[in-house]
Amino acid sequence: MKAHPSNSESIRDRNVLVVGKNSYVGDFLCRHFSAQGAAVLALGSADCNFLDAAQVHELFKSLG
Repeated sequence: MKAHPSNSESIRDRNVLVVGKNSYVGDFLCRHFSAQGAAVLALGSADCNFLDAAQVHELFKSLG
């Protein structure tokens, strides 16, 4: 996936959250956004049970 210059400039120095870091798509997104200069926070099922609303709520609270 080749980003257009205007797209890569808009993502540079931005925060990106990738859920599913251990999946094929999640891994690709982490590498892609990192290469574009974004600060990537990647999470997987070992970090949070995304089926548990209380855990997801606490996770997002902890992110600020």
